[in-house]
Amino acid sequence: MKTHRPFLGIAAVAATALGVNATTIDVSEPTAAVVAPANAGGWGWYQFPTIERLPSGELLIQYQLWPDTQTSAGTTTGKAISTDDGKTWKTVTNVPGYHGHHNGWTPALRLRNGDMLSPITVPSTPLKDFDAPEPVGQDQSSYNFTRNWYAAESLPDKLADWHFMRWRKEQKQWIGETAEMRIPGEILFSSVQEAVLRRKHMDRMKIAPDGSIWGIRYDQRFVDGKVQDKYHVMILRSTDAGRSWDLYSEIPYKGDSEADPNWSKQEGFSEPDVAFMPDGSVLCLMRTTYGLGPAPLYAASSTDSGKTWSNPRVFDKVGVWPRLLELKCGVTLASYGRPGLFLRATSDPSGRKWEPPVAIVQPGALHTDTCSYSALMALDEATALLVYSDFRHKTADGDTRKAIRVRRVTVRR
Repeated sequence: MKTHRPFLGIAAVAATALGVNATTIDVSEPTAAVVAPANAGGWGWYQFPTIERLPSGELLIQYQLWPDTQTSAGTTTGKAISTDDGKTWKTVTNVPGYHGHHNGWTPALRLRNGDMLSPITVPSTPLKDFDAPEPVGQDQSSYNFTRNWYAAESLPDKLADWHFMRWRKEQKQWIGETAEMRIPGEILFSSVQEAVLRRKHMDRMKIAPDGSIWGIRYDQRFVDGKVQDKYHVMILRSTDAGRSWDLYSEIPYKGDSEADPNWSKQEGFSEPDVAFMPDGSVLCLMRTTYGLGPAPLYAASSTDSGKTWSNPRVFDKVGVWPRLLELKCGVTLASYGRPGLFLRATSDPSGRKWEPPVAIVQPGALHTDTCSYSALMALDEATALLVYSDFRHKTADGDTRKAIRVRRVTVRR
C-alpha cells in the first residue's frame, strides 16, 4: 500500500484543522482490469465503469463500449470478472447467472431479505417507431441538441415504464419487472437531432436506515403549466422492496453566487449521490457542470431523514459523478473530478468536515486524463475498491491506452 499525501491544487481545508480526527487513506498501486485496443474510439468508449458483487460472490465491472450519445444509451457494455476480490481481472463477453441487461451505471442493490434489485436502462426509442404526442415544452441542452419534453402520461405505457431485474434467492434467477412510479408532472425528452426518445431509468439506489429504498436521481418535471427550467435532485422512495416508488423530496437548483458566480448558466444539479451519516443526517453531493466546462461540486444535508434539505453549498471547485460510500468503521469516502480524479475521506459524523483530496489521476487538459466517473465498493469495514478510467495507461510496450483501473483503498483513523 502507498500512503497518499493530500493534493493541494484543489481548494480544501484539512479536517484536522477543524477538530476532526485525522483519517489516512492508503491507496494501492493500480491494477488494469481492462486495457483498450489502440483504436478504442473517441469520447465514451472504455469509460464510465461500475462495480458490483454478483450473487455468485464474483465481482463484475461494466464499462461503456459506444459513443456518449442519446442514441447509444442502453446498449451492450464491456465486462470484466474477478474471482479474488479485485486482485486480478478477466475480460468476458457473457456472465453466467447475470441478467445481461445494461444496468444504468447503477450496481444491483442487495436487499435485506437477500434478494437483489437491478435497474435497467432500456435503449432509446426512435421517434419513427411511435406516434409522438404534442410536447409540453422544448429547450436547448448545453450539449448542443434540442429537447422536446413529453408528459409521461401521454406516452404509451411501454415507453414510460421503468424497468428492473430482480434476483430471487429462492429461485436463484433474475426476473424482469416494471415498477409503479408516482411522480407528479413526470416528463421524458427526445433529442430532435438524434430523433430518439430517451427512456427513464433509476440512477442510484441505496437502502435507508428505516429499511426503505431510495432512488437518487436528477430530472425536470412539468409544474404549474411549464417544464422546470433547471434540473433538480429527486429522491424517490420505495417501501415495498422497489415494486413502487413515490417522489419523496427534491433539492431545487440554487447556487452560491459568491463561491460560484456562474451558477445561473448551468443546467442545474445533476448526478447526485447520498450517504447516510453516523449522526443520523443525510449528505448529498451534486454535480453542476453540464456541457459548459468545469464547475463546482455542491453539497446539501438533511436532518429529518431526507424530507427537507439545507441550502446547497460548494463542496469543491470541480466534480462530476460524485460517489459516496459509508464504511462500517465510521469513515465516509467520496470520489469525483474533472479534470483529474480525487478521493476524500471524513470521520466527521455529520460529513461537513473532510480531509484534503487525494489525487488518484492527476488533472490534465480536459477530457485527456480520465472521464472522472468512478465507482466505490466496500470489501470490509475499512477497505474499499475504487474503479475508474485512465486515458494515460502505459502498456508493457510503452503505448498509451485507455484503461479501466482498480485500486484498493484502506482507511486508518
